[in-house]
Amino acid sequence: MSPEAVSLVTAVIGGLMGGTFVIAGQAVQSRAMRRAEMRARSEDAAMSALKISVEIAEVYSHEGAETTEGYLTRSATMRIDNKKSMLGAQALLIQNPQLRGRIKLGLAVMSWPEAIHQELSGNLHPFYTGSMTINYIIEQVAAYLRSEPLPQVPTYVREWKEAQDKRSREGRGTWIRYDDAREDRAEA
Repeated sequence: MSPEAVSLVTAVIGGLMGGTFVIAGQAVQSRAMRRAEMRARSEDAAMSALKISVEIAEVYSHEGAETTEGYLTRSATMRIDNKKSMLGAQALLIQNPQLRGRIKLGLAVMSWPEAIHQELSGNLHPFYTGSMTINYIIEQVAAYLRSEPLPQVPTYVREWKEAQDKRSREGRGTWIRYDDAREDRAEA
């Protein structure tokens, strides 16, 4: 076979092999993309439990005590729809450690499995519907994503919720203080 023919055959074979490698590479890339897409979908499904509306209010101390009895001086509203936003909230605390324990979250649960909601409610302060410190929710959401057991609902939260349900049935509204809930129980 002449040198020219050998070069031509080599070029053809090389082209075919190159095309095969390209096709194979594209197939691998396509599979990887499909896997990544499936993983993203499963993560989206897992994160659907975190679709919550959050109001952040800075709590100023009252008589030197950093409690929810303090004055809410300014607030901002944001949405936590995914892990990135949760990490953003965590970064807020890392950058501003002085806010730890002084930021409260008002949670309006939009898409949350009832069991998880009830267990997370174990950290609610009885004076505010859905109020908890920002570091608490980060810890509890992280625990949920790791499928770790969450704390049981304390009795006072369960009683408070029952009192709110009773008020709702009677058309008296549900935004009540824990003291009012105790009065309702006393009346009953």
